[in-house]
Amino acid sequence: MGEPTAQNPGRTDSRRLLVAIAVGLVLVGGGTVLATWTTTGGGDVDIQETTIETDSGLELSATVYEPEGVSADDPAPAVTLIHGYTGERGTMSSFATELADRGYVAVTVDQPGHGHSDPPAFEDGWGGPATLEYTRSLETVDEDRIAMAGHSMGGFASLAAAEEHPDGYESIVLIGSTWGDGGEFDDVPAANETFPRNMAVVFSPYDEFSPAMWNETVPGDINEGEKLASAFGTEPPVEPGSVYGNVEDGTARTYTAPPTIHTGMHRSTTAVAETLEWIELTIGEPDQYETVSAGGQSWYWASIGHAIALAGGFVVAIGTTALARRRLDGPAVVSSTTPGTDTGLSRPMLLGLSVLPALTIYPLYAIGTVVVPVTRLTHQDLTHGYVVWALGTVALAAGLVRWRHGGVDRASLEGLVPNADVAGRALASAVAGALALYVLVTLANLVPGGAFNAWVVGFATLPGLRWFSAVVYVVPVTVAAVGLASGLHRALGSNGSLPRALGTGLALTCGGLLVFLAVQYIPLFLGYGMPVPDLGPLAITTISATGVLAAATVVAVAVNRLTGSPLPSGLLTGLLVTWVIVGTGPIPVVPF
Repeated sequence: MGEPTAQNPGRTDSRRLLVAIAVGLVLVGGGTVLATWTTTGGGDVDIQETTIETDSGLELSATVYEPEGVSADDPAPAVTLIHGYTGERGTMSSFATELADRGYVAVTVDQPGHGHSDPPAFEDGWGGPATLEYTRSLETVDEDRIAMAGHSMGGFASLAAAEEHPDGYESIVLIGSTWGDGGEFDDVPAANETFPRNMAVVFSPYDEFSPAMWNETVPGDINEGEKLASAFGTEPPVEPGSVYGNVEDGTARTYTAPPTIHTGMHRSTTAVAETLEWIELTIGEPDQYETVSAGGQSWYWASIGHAIALAGGFVVAIGTTALARRRLDGPAVVSSTTPGTDTGLSRPMLLGLSVLPALTIYPLYAIGTVVVPVTRLTHQDLTHGYVVWALGTVALAAGLVRWRHGGVDRASLEGLVPNADVAGRALASAVAGALALYVLVTLANLVPGGAFNAWVVGFATLPGLRWFSAVVYVVPVTVAAVGLASGLHRALGSNGSLPRALGTGLALTCGGLLVFLAVQYIPLFLGYGMPVPDLGPLAITTISATGVLAAATVVAVAVNRLTGSPLPSGLLTGLLVTWVIVGTGPIPVVPF
């Protein structure tokens, strides 16, 4: 075969790609081992997947964490843990890990229309009553010592369960949540001095949902409002950390304010500690009660493992796509198929393009969720927002470039797909990369505690219904992704190192969004609330959109550089972004 020389650069590049793929596999394996070791407490916690059936027949996917030594003869106290809107049961794994490590049985569940559970969303008390009933039925659970904890909409589920089974639990924790008061959340049970039993409210002073949930524009002021005080049986202000009422008669109340944002509650050691303290106080062993410290937790090592595995998965997907492209096209094909790749764009134009995603995120996302109808075919309303934002922003960017610099015309668009044969090989390369990642995710999901995610970006296996979702939305998402990859290819050219290209690409796509988020959140963190308080939920969407766009940029730029073409990079980016979005988007209707 001979050693690599200047005459066979393709062989050298292929070997480098194989090394990169091997490194990615090591990251995946190492991250997964770290995550599963942490989640299972080094093997002391048994984790089992199960299914819960609601009264209407919906099947909800759930996970049960059982600590070592628990049995029917020696049952343990238990806690139901329910995620919020757009989440899934893994969202609550931080709480479950710490509870199981302290001897509690923990049950996490995908709400209806979320994760692997049957749609539609919002049905059967958000899945709360069925989850409580299932938890009580476990022979390893002491049914006299059960607590419930729910984040955001998961709090609604917990309240619904408390209303339906008033004697079926001992305490409840509302994490970044609220109760009904006849207003926006009129379908949520209302709280008072005796309902629900032994309630803790864990609500951040930087939570974006404060205006909607508590009628307070400054989240840190909810303890000064009548809504919280009325259920605590006191006059405002409610003193953070104080216990009102009595645990024995079920009227105990407390309020705490961990320093994080709404989507950070399940990734906050303070929020986890405050939740566990209330559970220990209300259903734990009285003679063994002790303060739960933020420093005494271990769940975040699992999160670090998940992030490492995710990074490794991206490396494998990118490397596999580039290697497949090289094998299919031959080593000589490493140049761009887009005319004018190295012409670049002016700095004012690049600055304008970096601002564009921030200018369009609120209006285009809102248009997508409101104007595009929800039908059996178009069945994920939040996905419509992302699709309209992505397509609209790419179209506007192309129009601006055409207006100021030319180059985006029929000829340049045809350059993306020079012929069916080249397009077919590009698609095959992208599918190879996505498939490699899917195999790794599938294997990791078979391991207790294994996952590929880092806060707002993550991959999980797709049940049959979400494969249907992927088929529905993959074309518009991929069209936008190919446009993104092509634009980055032209803007960045082919000169300079890959790290520099990645940094420049991220600044171009996400720089404006980060500035926009700073404008929203700096006043919030300073204690003034958000500039437009009612748009807090859209600010949360912007955080998610920024994370997904950053991941898309990394994939697009890396594959652009490795293949010399925006077509395989755009196709791979489209497949991965579709996977992320449809995998987490709630399904409010039953498609079939």
